[in-house]
Amino acid sequence: MQNVLAQFHCFGDLATPLLMSAAAGEGTISMSCHILDTAQGTPARGMKIHLEQNIQGDEWVSIHRGTSNDDGRVTDIPKNLISGVYRMTFYTKDYFIQTNVEKFFYPVVSMIFTTTPNEHFHIPLLISPFGYTTYRGS
Repeated sequence: MQNVLAQFHCFGDLATPLLMSAAAGEGTISMSCHILDTAQGTPARGMKIHLEQNIQGDEWVSIHRGTSNDDGRVTDIPKNLISGVYRMTFYTKDYFIQTNVEKFFYPVVSMIFTTTPNEHFHIPLLISPFGYTTYRGS
């Protein structure tokens, strides 16, 4: 049975979608994120991220704002999300400034990706001041 976005609970600038489905967890996804600084050879600790879901056209709803931990992972992304199109934004300028990097090319890295029901999606980001790489991890 297809999940639908039923309503939103608003907390500040975040809106948390509620799911309506025949069975709890049916058709939902989970997501994780890991950020590595390839220039320093370390996890990118303290990087802010913003996860949004595309509702329709250019309309996006904020799902989660988080910060990477000492291992470069964002561990508090909500569980049981609705499958669909998501945008994850990494605030690289703030990270580079806090790590005393004066010259960098990408102040923000934003990726848009599509999810399918009943799967886990791992979103890795490998960054350096003048480049980045991402892929669908496992």
